[in-house]
Amino acid sequence: MTDVHGVAVELAEHSGLLDKLYELCCVDGSSNASIATKNGGVELLTSLCDFLHGRSLKLLVSALRTLSSIIHVHISLLKDLCRLHLEKESTLRNVGIS
Repeated sequence: MTDVHGVAVELAEHSGLLDKLYELCCVDGSSNASIATKNGGVELLTSLCDFLHGRSLKLLVSALRTLSSIIHVHISLLKDLCRLHLEKESTLRNVGIS
């Protein structure tokens, strides 16, 4: 289990770390957001946001922004998968296969 308090203290000392993670997760075509997710980034950022609530507004905003960048990538991927699935179903229907 990650020591969220220790992470928060570390982030407070190096507040640019969240901004750097945000930038990395926003790079189009990279798998940085997926890598962050696989390595517990969503859980860590969620716990961090909970910890920071009422303690540090600046860090909380930065953590929420970073979390949103990771989630946004996954939502975009889900939208693409749904679109492809619907297109496939439509094509199969058009050729008479259900």
